Amino acid sequence: MKEIIDWIVTNWNMYWGDGSFLCLLLAAVIYLIGWKRKKRSVRQALVYLLASLFLFVCPLTAGIIQKCVGETVYWRVLWILPVTPVIALAGAELPEEKHIDFLHSGLAVVFIAAVIICANSLLHSGNYSRTYNYQKVPDEVANICNLVLENSDEGTEVRLAADDHIASYVRVYDPSIIMPYGRRTKGSLDRKSQSLYNAINSASPDYGRIAELAADKKCSFISVAIPEDFEADEMESMGYTLIGTVNQYGVFKRLPS
Repeated sequence: MKEIIDWIVTNWNMYWGDGSFLCLLLAAVIYLIGWKRKKRSVRQALVYLLASLFLFVCPLTAGIIQKCVGETVYWRVLWILPVTPVIALAGAELPEEKHIDFLHSGLAVVFIAAVIICANSLLHSGNYSRTYNYQKVPDEVANICNLVLENSDEGTEVRLAADDHIASYVRVYDPSIIMPYGRRTKGSLDRKSQSLYNAINSASPDYGRIAELAADKKCSFISVAIPEDFEADEMESMGYTLIGTVNQYGVFKRLPS
């Protein structure tokens, strides 16, 4: 139970981040409850807000949802919170007060300014990066895929083992490249695929083990992060030779035995 509650709090804080949008939402709710609660549309919006909050913060419902969708994406439950509609509703209701009709334009400016100040811009903190490929995947991934395709043998199946950062985009860039597992090992049909996934995503990778498992899964290429002082002996003993590097990743091809 404590773990679920801690995870709820963690996801809640991650969702709101460093912005003050939560304060703006609270101000909107206080205004709607205090002055506009008699309107049907306001009551409906507030009931939906409370119901969606209950689904997220109640440990029982949180535990059920986490088991269904997974802990790593549980925060997406907060997408059903009507944050923008409730704030917009408060902003639309405020100018209707009879004693402030002459301030409509001024209130609109103040409300827009409050939204801008309380929110965080999407255009900073590395949220976006420019790419130079039509598929709009990270250029690092595109360069690895191009290196693999350039060194593949004509008429043979290209099978690549890579860590999650690379594997998540490979088939978006070129669906002809076969992967031994899907994102976060989804689609793995046997233990060897899962073992390969765990080995290649390890913080301290065992390169000999990675090469052994990749060979068992008939992977013609491996892309794995390597240190600057990397020695390819372990990979070469399993038939894989280094054909190039892309940033911190080494790309290996299995040579015919």
